[in-house]
Amino acid sequence: MLDRDKTKEQLLEEVRNFRRRILALERDYDDYKKAKDTLLASEAKYSRLVNSLQEGIWALDTEEKTTFVNNRMAEMLGYTVEEMLGKKVFDFMDERGVKLCKEKMEKRKDGVKEQHDFELIKKDGSIIYVTMEASPINDDDGNYIGGVAGVMDISERKRAENMLKLSEARYRMLYEGTPVMMHSIDAEGKLISVSDQWLKKLGYTRDEVIGKSSTEFLTEQSRVYAHEVVLPEYMRTGRCNNIEYQFVKKSGDIIDTLLSAIAERDSSGLFVRSLAVIEDITERKKAEEAIISAKDEWERTFDAVPDLVSLLDKEHHIIRANRAMADRLGSTPEKLKERLCYEVVHNTSSPPYYCPHERLLASGKEERSEFFDRNLNGYFEVRTIPVRDENGQIAGSVHIVRDITEHRKLEDQLRQAQKMEGIGTLAGGIAHDFNNVLSAIVGYGHLSLMKMSDEDPNRMNIEQILEASDKAVSLTKDLLLFSRKQPIEKKPKDINGIIQRIEKLLKRVIGEDITFNTKLSEEKLMISIDAHQFDQVLMNFATNAQAAMPQGGTFTITTEGINLDKDFTAARGLGRPGRYALINISDTGHGMDKETREKIFEPFFTTKEVGKGTGLGLAVVYGIIKQHDGYIDVYSEKGIGSTFRIYLPLIDSGEAEDKAAAIEEEQPAGGTETILIAEDDEALRKLSNSILKQSGYTVIEAVDGEDAVQKYQKNKNRVQLLLFDLVMPKMNGKEAFDEIRKMKPDMKVIFLSGYAPDIVKQKMSLVKNFQLIYKPVSPFCLLKKVREVLDS
Repeated sequence: MLDRDKTKEQLLEEVRNFRRRILALERDYDDYKKAKDTLLASEAKYSRLVNSLQEGIWALDTEEKTTFVNNRMAEMLGYTVEEMLGKKVFDFMDERGVKLCKEKMEKRKDGVKEQHDFELIKKDGSIIYVTMEASPINDDDGNYIGGVAGVMDISERKRAENMLKLSEARYRMLYEGTPVMMHSIDAEGKLISVSDQWLKKLGYTRDEVIGKSSTEFLTEQSRVYAHEVVLPEYMRTGRCNNIEYQFVKKSGDIIDTLLSAIAERDSSGLFVRSLAVIEDITERKKAEEAIISAKDEWERTFDAVPDLVSLLDKEHHIIRANRAMADRLGSTPEKLKERLCYEVVHNTSSPPYYCPHERLLASGKEERSEFFDRNLNGYFEVRTIPVRDENGQIAGSVHIVRDITEHRKLEDQLRQAQKMEGIGTLAGGIAHDFNNVLSAIVGYGHLSLMKMSDEDPNRMNIEQILEASDKAVSLTKDLLLFSRKQPIEKKPKDINGIIQRIEKLLKRVIGEDITFNTKLSEEKLMISIDAHQFDQVLMNFATNAQAAMPQGGTFTITTEGINLDKDFTAARGLGRPGRYALINISDTGHGMDKETREKIFEPFFTTKEVGKGTGLGLAVVYGIIKQHDGYIDVYSEKGIGSTFRIYLPLIDSGEAEDKAAAIEEEQPAGGTETILIAEDDEALRKLSNSILKQSGYTVIEAVDGEDAVQKYQKNKNRVQLLLFDLVMPKMNGKEAFDEIRKMKPDMKVIFLSGYAPDIVKQKMSLVKNFQLIYKPVSPFCLLKKVREVLDS
C-alpha cells in the first residue's frame, strides 16, 4: 500500500511503532547505531507525510509536554513547530480547558481512546475551537508513555453552531412571545409547535393540540375550503398569503383570521414542514361589516328617499343620483353618473335660465325655487345646498327635488272645494229661508185639508199645492245634500222600490248611447234607509259610469239577499252577521288600475280634469253607506270595467210594514198644557199657534228670544213647554232657553230649525238631550213631538 493511501490511524500507529523501536535501540546502543540511519530516514519520510496532512497532529509525553506537532497544528495556533515543542498542552488553554484536559489525560493513562472538543488559545490571544481524536501511547510492555491526537479546527462550524443556537433562541423567543398566532406543521399536517398567542386565542394547552391536524381547529366551511382550494395550490407553490379562515375556540366561539404560510423542503424537494403566521381579524371583520352595513343602510336610505336627490360637481356633472331620480328619468343611478344634469333632466344643451345650481355658484348660499318643467311635465320644488371642500370652497352641490304636481292639484282642488263650500253655505242659507216659506205652505195646507170633506171641490187644489210643496221640500233637501249638510232620516224601505222609482231619472243621466239594465230580487229587501240620500248614491254612480263610457256601454244594477257570516262582517267592519241586501252596480267603462282603486273613496281624489269634479262624490257615497251600517267595495281592471258592491243590513219586512202602517194610522193626541212659542217669522208663528190651539193647547206667542224671556217671566207658573226657533234676532232660541232655565232648570223645550245639522250642533253643543225638529214640519209631526216631550 502506498503511504498516501494510508489512513491517519495507520500513520499514527506507525509513528508509535517507530517510537518503540527507538527506545529499544537506545537500550541496545549497538543495534541503535545500526538502525539510526534507517530510523532517521523513516522519520524524515513520515514527517513529510504528517506535515502534509490538513489535520493537526499533537503528541505529548507523560508530563503533558509537547514532543511533536506537525506544521498544520502549529499553524492552527499561530506558532512555529519549534515554539510549541517542550510546552505543556495546558499552556494553550484557559482554566476551564485545563481542568477538562487533565480529566481526559487521566483516561489516556487508563488506555481510553475518545473524541472531544476543546477551546485553545492562539498565540495572538484569540480562541479557536478544535475537535481531538486522542489515543494513548504505550511501550512494548504496555506502559503508558504519552498520548497523541489528531486535531481538526472546527471554529467555523462552532461559530455556525453558536449562531444557529442563538438564532434558534431568538426564534423561540420571537415565536413564543409574538403577539400574533403562529404554528408549524409537519409533512402530515400535524401540529409540531404553536405560539403562546395561538394557545391564548383558542383557549387550549400545548398538550391538547400538539400532534393533531391543524385543520381540526377550523370550522367545517373553512376546512373544506382548505382541503379543496388552498392546499393543492400551496403544495405546488410552497406558499400562501392572507387566506381567510375561521378558527373554532375551545369554548365553541369562532374567530376570523388571515393565514399566511411558507413551506420548508429538503434537498430533494420533499415537503418537510410549514410555518404559518395567523392574524386575528375578528374585530376588523366586525368593523368592516359595520362599515358595510352602515354604507348599505345609507345607500338604502338614499335610494328610499322619495324626493329626487343628486350630487353635482361645479361643472354640472352628476356624481351620484338616487333611485327616485333615476326612475323618474327612466334610467339607472349608474347610467346617470358623469352626465350633465341639464341634459338628462331638462333635455337642453345648456343650463336653463332658472338653474338653481348656477344661482348657488353665484351666491355661494343655499337656493330654493319652484318651477314647471316641460320635459318632466310637472311642478317641482328644488332645494340646492352647497358642498364645500377642505378649504371651504364650493366643490359642488346637493339637489333635493320634490315633485309638487299633486300638491298643486290638491291646492286647486282645495280652492275648488272651498268654492263649493261657499256655494254650499249659501245653499244652506237659502234652504233655511225656503224652509220657513214651505213650513207655512205645508202647515196651512194640511190645516185646510183637515177642515175639508172628501167631496169638497177645493180639496184637489189643496192636494196639488201640498204635492208641489213636497217637491219643494225635496229640492230643499237637495240643496242641503249639495252643501253636505243634509240630516239622515232613516225609514223602512224596499231597496228594489227605491231603484225602480229613480230608474227613469238614471236613464236620462247616463244617456241614450249607454244600455241600462236592472235585475232586482223578487223578494222584498227591506232596509232602514234615507231614501233621498240613497237616490244621491245611485245618481253619483250613474254620473261616473256615463263619464267612464264616452263611446257607450252597459250600466247594470242588480240586487239580491245574502247571508254574511261573522268572519266576513268582522273583516269589513259590519255590525253583525246575518241577512244583507247586496246591490251590484256595474259598468263596462275604461276601468281603474290598482293605485286608483285604493284611492277612490278618499276625499278630493278624482280622475276627472280640473274644474270637472271636486273629488267628493265617492267620498260622500262611502260616508252615506257607512251611516247606514253598510259596506262598499270595488272590483275593477283597466279596459274591463268596474263593479261596486254595496252591503246593507236587512230588517224584517213584516215588522217594517206594520211599523209604517202604525205611523200612518196613529193620530197624535192633543192636550191642555200651555206652550210658549218663539218664532220671528210671523206666518210660521201663526201656523204653529193654529195647529196647537186646534188640538186643545193654550199658546203664548213671542216674536224673538228676548220677547220670549219677558213673556215667560210674566207666565212662568203657567208655561209647561217651550217651542223655540233656534235662530232669531236679538236673542236666539238657545240663549233665551238658557235664561229661562235659570228660573226653572227642568223646563222642557223643543227647538225648530231650517239650518243644517252642523250649524245646529255648534249652537247646541252645551245642551244635553235637546229635542229638535227640522223645518218644514207637518202638523202631524209637530203635534206628535209636542205630546212626546210633554209626556216624557
